Amino acid sequence: MTSALRRHLSRIALNDKLYELVKTSLTESLRDEQHYHKTEVKRLNKEIEECTDILKKMYLDQLNKVIDMDLWITIKNEYEIKLNRLNADLQRHQNANIDYMDTGLKILNICYKASLPYSELKPETIAQLVWQSYSSVTVKDKSVKMTFAEPFATLEKLIRLAK
Repeated sequence: MTSALRRHLSRIALNDKLYELVKTSLTESLRDEQHYHKTEVKRLNKEIEECTDILKKMYLDQLNKVIDMDLWITIKNEYEIKLNRLNADLQRHQNANIDYMDTGLKILNICYKASLPYSELKPETIAQLVWQSYSSVTVKDKSVKMTFAEPFATLEKLIRLAK
């Protein structure tokens, strides 16, 4: 079983050159992601501010009897829903930006470890590689069936094309 796992893990293995190439690409991609993040955060904050300003103005209009209570409640509810959606989008965007590089490097390091000889890896490390990179491992009789989890299934295809 160990040799079957080793052969299968070698499908996502990155040699030093490919590791550095992917790491450089990830770093460059991070710059693009950060620019996109900055632009989106600015846009979302502007929309949140505009929505809040409109709510304040409508409230004053309602107090001054420019709009009636029923219309005020209807429009206020619509804007509060929009404001909640914008705040949720902003929160998701901020969380995604924090995890981008960290997640990429973790994935990259798993692929790099998969390229190391088994003699250099502790049994716990091998078990961890299997746990982190597979969606399923089934042993039946003397055959082992393994399926990579994402993003490793996609990486396997890309590595196959790169060779």
